[in-house]
Amino acid sequence: MEVKLSKQQKVTVKGSEDIYLIMRQILRRENKIGQGQEHFWMVGLNQANKILYIELVALGSANMAGINPREAFRMAIYKLAVQV
Repeated sequence: MEVKLSKQQKVTVKGSEDIYLIMRQILRRENKIGQGQEHFWMVGLNQANKILYIELVALGSANMAGINPREAFRMAIYKLAVQV
C-alpha cells in the first residue's frame, strides 16, 4: 500500500526525527490497518534526501512481519530510489 504524500510531507530528510514526524502523521491517518500486527514500512529517498515514497511492504503477525529482500527492494528499484 503506497501512501499519498502532500508537498509538505516530501521533505528533505536530515535524520530519524524527520522520518518519525512524517510516519506519526501517516499512522494516525491510517489507523485502521491491523493495529495488533507488525508492519514493515519502507521510505525511499532520492539523491537530495527528499522522500520519493512511503510504502507498507508487509503486514505480519503480532510479533513479526516476514519479508524477503527481493520484496523489500522491488519498489526502491522501480521508483529509482537512491536510499531506503
